[in-house]
Amino acid sequence: MSWASWLRGALFGYLLLGAALSDAHDSGDAVNSAGQVTWNWQYILEPVFPAQFGQVCHIYTNATTRDPNLLIYSGYRHTPIGPSNDMLRYDFATKELKGVIQHAAPGDSIPWKRDGATSILNDKGTTMMVFGGSQAPAEALDDTWELDIQTFTWVEYTAGVGRGPSRRYGTSIVYVNLLNCAMMFGGSFWLEQIYHNDLWCYSFLSHTWKRILPLTGDIPPARFGHTAAYYDAYMYIYGGGNQGTDFNDLWVYDPLHRLWGEVRGSVLPGRAWTQSTIIDGYWVVIGGARNSTDTMSVWRWPFSPTSAKGYWEQVEMQGDPLSGRMDHCIVNLHNTSSVYMLGGFSYEQKGPTQAFAMFRYNPIG
Repeated sequence: MSWASWLRGALFGYLLLGAALSDAHDSGDAVNSAGQVTWNWQYILEPVFPAQFGQVCHIYTNATTRDPNLLIYSGYRHTPIGPSNDMLRYDFATKELKGVIQHAAPGDSIPWKRDGATSILNDKGTTMMVFGGSQAPAEALDDTWELDIQTFTWVEYTAGVGRGPSRRYGTSIVYVNLLNCAMMFGGSFWLEQIYHNDLWCYSFLSHTWKRILPLTGDIPPARFGHTAAYYDAYMYIYGGGNQGTDFNDLWVYDPLHRLWGEVRGSVLPGRAWTQSTIIDGYWVVIGGARNSTDTMSVWRWPFSPTSAKGYWEQVEMQGDPLSGRMDHCIVNLHNTSSVYMLGGFSYEQKGPTQAFAMFRYNPIG
């Protein structure tokens, strides 16, 4: 074993131990009673977005204007009711929302209607991959597509039987620079009570999937509707559900050594279908559902185990009141210190919401 490999393994162990010791020292009080971080929600009333949940959202650079745009694809809509394969783009500079005309490569079609799909951009932000999702409660998908974001042209890449992930929705996915691939974990075909805890990598270069098997040790229980983040060469997953259980566990994965570890200590109340983003070295989770009740609470967790507060801490949110929601989408416009949230399913509203809101954040202390 090289010294570099040994050092990385030691740091991985310290990451797990450091967080647990910090949490134990705090005795589990995760509420931000000091109120040192306060963010303000602000509704964006125009334009009016479709009411939907389970949609795909990404920020990309418009090739013509060079301005950041928000790309919105698929999702379960209220009107007309059911899954969609529509595509919209929102220009942050002009504040215009427009439909996107999608094209199919020769011999191909465009993807079928769906919600709950897995999606990620490549490392250059020029190609979007979409996998799986649900057409209806009785039908999950296992197809893989790539979209050229400049021409909006789709190409389907068929993995072949047994060569890719089985049909599912509600997975997590992050881009792992170390492996130059997009790493997907978990998911479910809920109607058939099938839940997964397998790990797959998708290569934008070869357009193929490869299953990644852990070398040894524990792995997270099977789940869907969880959230994930990639930070400082590690992948993290939190929450999700499985047969009525809402998980509150936090796991970290070392892709170089193929090792999982659970970060123990004080925990955030379990929730599924939450969404998350990274802000100044903190993992921030927003919304979600627990026991058929949704929430709009916002929590943060420090990636550094040496942080003085190595535990979940609630962020005080002020401004416009937002109803609880699940299966919404979150994007972080880093150069403006702004986080945008769109749609989601609201138990309070008894269906999908069209709310488009944002908050600006200050550096976290």
